[in-house]
Amino acid sequence: MTRLNALQPAGLLLLRLALGIIFIWHGYPKLTHPNAMQGFFVQHGLPGYFVTLAGVLEVFGGALIILGFLTRIAALLLAMEMAVAIWKVHSAGGYMAVHNYEFPLVLAAACFALASVGAGRASVDYSLYESGGGRPTRPGSGGCHNSTLLPSGSRNQPKRPYSCSSISPTTCPPPRCT
Repeated sequence: MTRLNALQPAGLLLLRLALGIIFIWHGYPKLTHPNAMQGFFVQHGLPGYFVTLAGVLEVFGGALIILGFLTRIAALLLAMEMAVAIWKVHSAGGYMAVHNYEFPLVLAAACFALASVGAGRASVDYSLYESGGGRPTRPGSGGCHNSTLLPSGSRNQPKRPYSCSSISPTTCPPPRCT
């Protein structure tokens, strides 16, 4: 399993690229031809201006996901948009008519997974926050530099260095410098 973990940055990059391309592809017509799409939105009980809102969210959210910048926020917003699309547009046949909502369901699930895991190492988020978890590591901002990180609560225990990249960033305790 550890060997497969080495593929995680590439896997997250491919996921981000695929999602970003799909959202930009579906959002661009909503921005360039909003009048053509407005009737569809109104027919399904949504206000007409939601066409522009959905277009902006899909185009710019897709671009942010591709770049890996503000990925968690963009992915969460897109997952919520897909949930609304399933609810308002694709659920007419009931939950057993999976063929009606399978595409937006997969997009919502992928976006939610990306929102919960983060963009990965090949992203702007990673280069800004290094661990992808939002903890600053610039000098003077509380991060450890060229020191050994110790697990939380290890005052008299032998030093066991580790890095948060080897465990989940969400379960990684705050760094303690020695």
